[in-house]
Amino acid sequence: MGKLGSTYRCNLPPRHIWVIISNPSDHEGRFLFVNFTTRTERCLDDACILEPGDYPPFLTQITTVAYSRFVFGDLAGLKTLLETGQFSEMPLIPPITLQKIISGARSTPEMPKAAKSLLPHA
Repeated sequence: MGKLGSTYRCNLPPRHIWVIISNPSDHEGRFLFVNFTTRTERCLDDACILEPGDYPPFLTQITTVAYSRFVFGDLAGLKTLLETGQFSEMPLIPPITLQKIISGARSTPEMPKAAKSLLPHA
């Protein structure tokens, strides 16, 4: 539970998919969490656009990574979300897709330097 690339579905509407994009073991159990959302014209986030083939069969339409809604998480909080049924574990995101998401995180203006400092080194 809770490592780089771990993927979860929030069971509360709108049921977004969340991915851990930093390694909790490198940061005393803390990590950076981002979610996927439908790409719309009013969406700020366009640094990483995903297509259904990037995470089959779970992505069914063009999706963006919502870096502007990133969350600092920790393993204890994640455990609580899982135990209370608010989140469900999903299969790991494919490695190539994870790298695409991390690259987008490095380049997006929607994420502050403090968050980017948790990203794995290139």
